Amino acid sequence: MDVIKEYTDKAHLLKVNQTYHCKIIYLNGISYFYLTDELYVEYKDEQPLQKGYFAFRTLKSHQRIDNFKVYELK
Repeated sequence: MDVIKEYTDKAHLLKVNQTYHCKIIYLNGISYFYLTDELYVEYKDEQPLQKGYFAFRTLKSHQRIDNFKVYELK
């Protein structure tokens, strides 16, 4: 999948020593990506994968992920 939207302006770049809350929701074939309650991406996949893996990808950055949870939406 290609990058759908890229935010490179100063207001959207990560800030040092800032805590961010990330929320990814997949519901009814649509993926939603929120960062600190702001919707960044909404994507409808016409042929969604039914199983597989996911990962966090970082490049030349220093991040810490904690308090990670996964929930099943019904």
